[in-house]
Amino acid sequence: LVDWREAETFDDRTRSLLIATGFLRNVDDHTDFPQYGIEKRYEVVNETLDMVSTSLLGLTMECCRCHNHKYDPLPQRDYYRLMACFEPAYNPHDWKPPKERYLTDVSPRERVAIDQRNAQIDGQVAELSQADTELREQARSRVSEQRRAALPDDVRREFDQALALAENDRSAAQRELVATYEAKVQVSDADIDAALTEGERATIAHNATRRETLLSEKQSYGVIQALWDVGPPPVSHVHRRGNVSAHGVLVRPGFPEILQPPTASAEAEDAMGATSGRRLALARWLTEPSHPLTARVFVNRVWHHHFGRGIVETLGNFGRSGSPPSHPELLDWLAVDFVEHGWNIKRLHRRIMLSTAYRQSSRASESELASARNIDPDNRLLWRMNLRRLEAEIVRDSMLAVSGSLDRTAGGPPVEITNPSDGLSRPKLEPTPTSPYRRSVYLFARRVYPLKFLEVFDAPIMPVNCTQRTNSATVLQSLALLNSEFLFEQADRMANRVLHGGGSKTQAPVERAFVLAFGRPPSAPELSKGTAFLEAQEREYLTTGTTAANAEEMALADLCHMLLSSNEFLYVE
Repeated sequence: LVDWREAETFDDRTRSLLIATGFLRNVDDHTDFPQYGIEKRYEVVNETLDMVSTSLLGLTMECCRCHNHKYDPLPQRDYYRLMACFEPAYNPHDWKPPKERYLTDVSPRERVAIDQRNAQIDGQVAELSQADTELREQARSRVSEQRRAALPDDVRREFDQALALAENDRSAAQRELVATYEAKVQVSDADIDAALTEGERATIAHNATRRETLLSEKQSYGVIQALWDVGPPPVSHVHRRGNVSAHGVLVRPGFPEILQPPTASAEAEDAMGATSGRRLALARWLTEPSHPLTARVFVNRVWHHHFGRGIVETLGNFGRSGSPPSHPELLDWLAVDFVEHGWNIKRLHRRIMLSTAYRQSSRASESELASARNIDPDNRLLWRMNLRRLEAEIVRDSMLAVSGSLDRTAGGPPVEITNPSDGLSRPKLEPTPTSPYRRSVYLFARRVYPLKFLEVFDAPIMPVNCTQRTNSATVLQSLALLNSEFLFEQADRMANRVLHGGGSKTQAPVERAFVLAFGRPPSAPELSKGTAFLEAQEREYLTTGTTAANAEEMALADLCHMLLSSNEFLYVE
């Protein structure tokens, strides 16, 4: 990262590291607008610090902007020492607006070479197009002269005089003359094509082939929303009571003293090079094996992902105002094991998922329930697995997958979200017709108008970051499942897949629908009730004049709608 400006080329590692700095670009930044002054710039820096502290340190430090922390041993100076680590990149006095905070995904030297080569190609293409234009103009002149020569001499002379005048300056006779003969001497593109000689046609065809070849040789590069030092580090101060104009004591870049070993320095030394090295020093401090929080915070998030509740329930607050750990020794052991094995995330997932605690059922016998309700009604001791609802994006993706609509294409630009007048935002049918059916990770994350279906199922709207998702069960979710156009469409597609999508023809439609939705065949009562429901719905549709084939598919769509809305589909047991 230090040497990217001088790199001959960007290898994959350099490109990945630059992309990773985009994590620090995720805060709400409106400083492109000239009406916002230095206060708004500092707000971006403050929100970046809040994002880092809650997501990586598990600390709520925003109150330290104005005063010492009320609950945790975090003095105000520690806040501004940590903020100084970001100020060489986010320098409020040497500010780069968001539209200027990007890099190309090739090195500066590669970009110059690509731009020069593309400019040469554009020049060559322009020359070929100009040559074609001149040939066609010659053919047009020949046809025009032939048609003018066919006019009587006196008519041609008066016609030329009339054309030389502006329309308003022509007499009535001249206007009539132009109206009579102008169409006779005009030359269309088809006339030009017919007038071209064999040699001219061959030249134009050769030029077209050459243009296609040249355009295929043009290169392009992408854009990385990165963060880098814009210049020398500024002088940093404590802001009295959080006022950016009220400078207090000078501070050096550093880290919270409470998180440092007694003999370690809490300051980050500036590097002697192209950059200050402050963010690099912060990254090294965060990933020190002896760091008391980073590994614990990360491990706790992974545990929360698998169990629906962290060992520390407040994922972004490990301080005194947060929840105490339910299993502190387990948290310590997992964190140490995680660090000792190279911060291997896949290994951490495997270790948790192979544990006895994870492999428990969410169902319990009556005898277990009777004693557990008195001892641990909230299941903090994990005597059974927690019942967990799928996250919003997984709910949507699962419905698309079961209906056969999911576009599994990887990579590419995000899918834009529309903002129609009815307030029901939808994915756009661009750049391909299947774009609305891509995985939810590719949907453009709009803070102002998010996709409503995801919002109802607790997808976060992140002005800064989301340290912890809520997991609610509300009436709005039930109404969305009953009335969503998206769900109606997926139910129809699932019904079509059940009837015409292959699979075992010996299975009844109810059986195939259950296997698609739940990955299991229906029980005998479920099969009986499902079959009776289909027959009743078919009879109902037939009374409205619907054909038998359509009635069967519409009834099956109703059954699929019910399965996609069921708890078994939405929850992991």
